[in-house]
Amino acid sequence: MTFRNQHGGARRSRVVLLIFMLKVNRNLIEKKMSKNQIMLCSSLLKEHFGEIVQKVAIMLKKYGSRPLRIIAQETMLPLRKVKQSLRVLIQHDMAEFELNKKGFVEYTVKLENILLLHRYPRYIYCAKTLYGDIGELLVEEILNNGMMTMEVVIQKVSERLAEATGDGKADIPISSIKEKFNNLVQSHFIKRCPMTEWEENSLVPSMYLQEHEMFRICELEIYALNEVSDDEGLPPAKKLKLRNTSTKETIYWRVNFDRFHQYFRDQCIIKAVISRFDNKTGDVVRTLLRLVETRSNPWVETTNPVPRHELLQMLIKESNITADEMDAYLAVLIDDSTSFVSRVDERGGGMYVVNIKKSLQKLSEAIAISVVQDKFGSKCCRVFRLLLMKRYLEMKQIEDLSVMLPKDAKEYTYKMLQENFITVQEIPRTPDHAPSRTFFLFHVDLVQLCRSLLDRCYKVMFNSICHREFINREHKRLLEKKQRVEAITATLQQSGADSTQIQEVEDMISPPEHAQLERVKQNTNKLEHSEIQLDETIFTLSMWLKAIGEK
Repeated sequence: MTFRNQHGGARRSRVVLLIFMLKVNRNLIEKKMSKNQIMLCSSLLKEHFGEIVQKVAIMLKKYGSRPLRIIAQETMLPLRKVKQSLRVLIQHDMAEFELNKKGFVEYTVKLENILLLHRYPRYIYCAKTLYGDIGELLVEEILNNGMMTMEVVIQKVSERLAEATGDGKADIPISSIKEKFNNLVQSHFIKRCPMTEWEENSLVPSMYLQEHEMFRICELEIYALNEVSDDEGLPPAKKLKLRNTSTKETIYWRVNFDRFHQYFRDQCIIKAVISRFDNKTGDVVRTLLRLVETRSNPWVETTNPVPRHELLQMLIKESNITADEMDAYLAVLIDDSTSFVSRVDERGGGMYVVNIKKSLQKLSEAIAISVVQDKFGSKCCRVFRLLLMKRYLEMKQIEDLSVMLPKDAKEYTYKMLQENFITVQEIPRTPDHAPSRTFFLFHVDLVQLCRSLLDRCYKVMFNSICHREFINREHKRLLEKKQRVEAITATLQQSGADSTQIQEVEDMISPPEHAQLERVKQNTNKLEHSEIQLDETIFTLSMWLKAIGEK
């Protein structure tokens, strides 16, 4: 970048000063990221497990691994409550323990698993979509308890289905519940927990689980189905007994978050393809991803190749797409700049792969472009897109290619530079790094920008949860009154009361209170909807950082 006027030296000095300030701000951002994550984790733990578990987990995050006695001293909690809190965290895979060099057992919190608490409803809804109501109840029970044995979770789901009918008789046999559980395991949505083994004179058990046994299904024997007659008034779920016949050891199961994340990632890619092209092109990518689900490592940059004839057979069977249509859709996908799909071989009519890493990069770029558009406007977004496309540009090149006045181009570029949306690469021509003999190339550091956006998302998520809690706290009396009225109304309806009595109870809430409750409901729904959208953004950015090996 070269300025041909008398103020060139002053402008270069301002650029150098701005670069120095940006480096300092970047270090502060990295420190804030952990702070915002801790604040969000603290809010999620308090909402789901209470203040005691929250206090123990946040202390471990701030100070690192600590023995049990030190945790009790730092948190000033009774030893019994600390043990219970650690037990809860370990059961939900949010903490782990190990033996240090000095012979003490130390506990460490898993921050990444705590952040998944807000995604639990999405896991449950995904199971409902794929495996129906039984799959939803199975995943919900395991998530609520952290880990469970197969026989216990099937028993609880059977009891819940029996209670849902009202008369205590479940229409769905327990063999169907067992079959759904097997389907979840076979598709890797549920996995085994490691087994514990105590060695002689050891304070900590060793955890072991071979990879081929992670998804091995136990054989359950269902017996005593007809030992108790229906005349005794017991629901069928109480008469069912399950026994593990495959092994004498107790085997626990927990939700496989990585498998759910793989499914969500594939859905994001399919949704992006449909948005850019059409539904049939999305069907082609969906079929490609489905064919390689069990063939390749889910976290590789590109999937395993799929032959053309195999893809065609699946598409004809499921989507009624002809061979000519498939070839046309594949040609469009391959030639497109997004590079969702690539052709890697010519044998057998062609071998096709899905570029997972490039797809996630394009999705992250789209999120960044959307943020720049909302925050700075369309002209800044034009400069940002230009830098994404051309990678490295001098100020003069930005002015020429963006078709803007030099003054406007500098203003928009420095505005984004100040907010850390773009960065500057210094290329000195002399060893002294003199500003007058140094090139300044502007570019987008997508990795750093994704980290920054992820940090902002954590902060906004925390603020949204706090605001929702504030609304519920401010209207606590009115919400409790509404719950009491609904409970009384439900009781009257079950007892067969007439409509006049029910109406009298409902009139206990005045019209102004109804209007206030409606406003509370609308505000709460808006906040919850924003949290869902934020979680989708967090997920996409996290998957992109994971794909490139960043934490």
